[in-house]
Amino acid sequence: MPRRCSVYKCDGNYDGKPYSATVSASLTKYPDDRKKWIAAMPNDRKQLEKLATINVCKHHFDCEWYIVQGGGERPTQPPSIFPGIPKSCLKQTVAKTRSTKGGTAEARLVMKKKVDEKKDCIMNFEEFIKIISTRHPLYRVIRDEDNLYLSLTDKIGQNVLQFIHFKRVKSDFGFLFLQKAEKNGVQLSKKLFVTKK
Repeated sequence: MPRRCSVYKCDGNYDGKPYSATVSASLTKYPDDRKKWIAAMPNDRKQLEKLATINVCKHHFDCEWYIVQGGGERPTQPPSIFPGIPKSCLKQTVAKTRSTKGGTAEARLVMKKKVDEKKDCIMNFEEFIKIISTRHPLYRVIRDEDNLYLSLTDKIGQNVLQFIHFKRVKSDFGFLFLQKAEKNGVQLSKKLFVTKK
């Protein structure tokens, strides 16, 4: 019995249809071809992957062929001719060229640093409080009109491991500046908390 074509909407070798020569790729024989064919065919990928062997009519290939040991021919490329399937429905089988936007790795790092610095800019007091609460969920946040206190305690809540005090500067933007920072009871230098403009 001739092997039926696995390509979507192809009736090659089905009952009442003329014979069509096919090429096969199974899980054990030509597994690399099988993967490429699945990627190129207009079928549902999950359905094709369930098949132990994929059979494709020779007329679906538009490429060179090579002779295999023991006789027979194999295509050098996956199938690409699918009559009755609109081009818009076909899968992209040629790898897209990677964008070089951003240039070298160094240039991308500089861009990332600029984006991160922009994220860290404090433009609004209320916004800063929301950000600090989400970024540092382990800190207890206490605030009043002009002050923001962050404290990190040990597991039992007895000892303060880190304490940070910000004071609001009266301005249209409500900027903060670091008033005090402590770690395990020792005051830290404000130089460790420099904010870049």
